[in-house]
Amino acid sequence: MTRDREQSMKRIISAAVALFHQSHDVRKVSVEEIARRAGVSPATVYHNFGNREALLLAVVKELSWQNLEASKATLRCDLPFLQKLQQIMSGKLSLASGIGDKLLSKLMKQEQGLAPFLEELYQKEVKLLWKEFVQDGQRQGYIEPDLSVEALLIYLQVLKDGFSAHPELMEAPGQNLKLLLELSQIMFYGFLHRDVPPFDLQQPEV
Repeated sequence: MTRDREQSMKRIISAAVALFHQSHDVRKVSVEEIARRAGVSPATVYHNFGNREALLLAVVKELSWQNLEASKATLRCDLPFLQKLQQIMSGKLSLASGIGDKLLSKLMKQEQGLAPFLEELYQKEVKLLWKEFVQDGQRQGYIEPDLSVEALLIYLQVLKDGFSAHPELMEAPGQNLKLLLELSQIMFYGFLHRDVPPFDLQQPEV
């Protein structure tokens, strides 16, 4: 790929991101509008991406990789585990109102064909990143060492599915801040008092 074409594709993706962010219905944003915003002809858009669906996928990939790289930088830095956890939580609450997560959510709702890519990204990249993070927490003594990584990853998947079923929580994070913080407390500490005896996970005698 030539440098000129690479720069042209970046301008088109940036133009699409800006227009999708402004629109209440991304399906109504035309290739012609994107081309005008990018300062290129519609033919150039089609030449670089083939069709509108491929351009949408390119936008989702770009936003997803940006979010993933930011997460990697946080999870793999030299900070103590607790500080990384605090950064993730504070960053997640602020990112929820930013262009990346908000636009991804909008695209997912209105363009169902994009879901397979994000699910593949989660399975191949995000799960491995969370596994590293969990193991780091166990090494530093913040996560119970007897808990299996498999159980924790399933728990995170349950949380992911739960938040997906309630997108309204992230559509207005400022208004839902108290509730989000309460859910975060339950996520990390559970809902029982600390003095409640732990569960007996042994199999009952027959």
